[in-house]
Amino acid sequence: MEEARSRHLPETKANSGAISCSCGVLCGPLDMYIAHIERQCPELPKDPSGWASRCFQFLPDTNRVQRGVIAKNTFNYSFYVPIKLKAIPEPNPFLQLVAKVPKLCDDLKLAQAPCTIAIRGQIWASLGGKCPENLKSQFVNKKAYDGDNKVLFPAMDVDIIGIFKNNSLEDAEALADKFIDLFQPYTKVQPRIHRGFTYGGGKDLTGFVDGTNNFDETLRHLCKLCVMGGDSALEHPEDTHHGSTLFFAIFNHNLQSFSKMSTRDKSRSIGREYGVEKAMKGRDRRVENPRLGKDVSLQGHIFKAWGDMYRQSYPFCEADEEIKGIQHRKKFIDGISKAKPNEIKSKRKGLCFAAYSHDISHIDNALERMCGKWDKSRDLLFQFSTCVGGQYFYVPSLLQLETQLHLPKKYLQPKTSDDVVLPKEAKKVKASFVYKNCSNCESEECFATYPNSDLEECTSCERLFTLSSKTSQSQALTDGICEGPDPGPGTCAQA
Repeated sequence: MEEARSRHLPETKANSGAISCSCGVLCGPLDMYIAHIERQCPELPKDPSGWASRCFQFLPDTNRVQRGVIAKNTFNYSFYVPIKLKAIPEPNPFLQLVAKVPKLCDDLKLAQAPCTIAIRGQIWASLGGKCPENLKSQFVNKKAYDGDNKVLFPAMDVDIIGIFKNNSLEDAEALADKFIDLFQPYTKVQPRIHRGFTYGGGKDLTGFVDGTNNFDETLRHLCKLCVMGGDSALEHPEDTHHGSTLFFAIFNHNLQSFSKMSTRDKSRSIGREYGVEKAMKGRDRRVENPRLGKDVSLQGHIFKAWGDMYRQSYPFCEADEEIKGIQHRKKFIDGISKAKPNEIKSKRKGLCFAAYSHDISHIDNALERMCGKWDKSRDLLFQFSTCVGGQYFYVPSLLQLETQLHLPKKYLQPKTSDDVVLPKEAKKVKASFVYKNCSNCESEECFATYPNSDLEECTSCERLFTLSSKTSQSQALTDGICEGPDPGPGTCAQA
């Protein structure tokens, strides 16, 4: 048993059909063991994306997705490098460079971290790639519908973007610089690096908790949200490209104006209680600013910017004078990370907003609602934040790159060191169902339990609980096991 645990191997209890995880939890049948792993057993080795690497064994087609699309927002830094090309390039040499980006950490001999490249749909199609028809047209300026015709989302004139998440500022800088060097022969103007960082333990520069209601409590849910084809992306790989769509934008915040707003107006602008932080209700228990129960404005951000998307956004702040040297830049960012919103005086500060979806129309509809297309009223977010540019991109899958470049299959796919041979169940075990109070749902719900298992599952919120045999009451695991992803930095727009 101890040897099995040291190698992170599951173990089958003889004649019971029960699987014991290496962390010591007796999971019961295989389905419950998989549920336990997907809810982030803390002892298992982690993939560079932040998920337990064994999750990718249960969902093998996720290995065809660029890791940055499904990466967690628990990294200290996220750098964004948009590039404008001189002209549409020749396919083969350009795609050779594109295929290098997901493996830049290997090339630079750095610790593994997500490196992502996305390409404007029109450019990708001209290179012979397949992508959704609604991505092949250019993103156009989106104007307000409330009468003044103001441009609220100006088009960003860029063709490709590299996104680099990392816990090391030095490594993030090295990856961004290498990306710029790779595409220098094709670059029209010198690109700017937008340096996102963690603020206040996962908040926007305004002080709102960021990333609320981001559907990333399990990798399975996240892939259905981000990967083209929905459920079929995981179940029928021959019917989908395993690609994703991306919207990237830069928002400048006027924090001085925001600081002068009353707490009531701050709360109404987003639709959440400013300064109040509680654990969410439902499947995801991360901390949030609770939704307003009264005095609500339907122009609040959460009533405008909703949709099927995975927000992976980080605050940014640029010094008014150029900073030379990584140590000086790190000192500047560390200072901003600890400052209060009204203490941040730099002129350029705000949010690098990135959102992935299996269908760009979900994001496009959210932007149209923010502009007031259906109710003729714009999002109150624009009272203190200005979008300076945005663009839609296609994120090709690793399988697409391998196919177009005639590379061996799995050449670009990340190597997983945690693959194990799962034990066979001695017999099939049926679940028993009982109604009891769920502390997560705060109501009476149906629970599924199994013989020889320390766990039970609420069928409503799908959260796992430990089962106390003495009291027959369930208690939520609080040491990190089965609790879902840890809270992470900015996932934008508070939807």
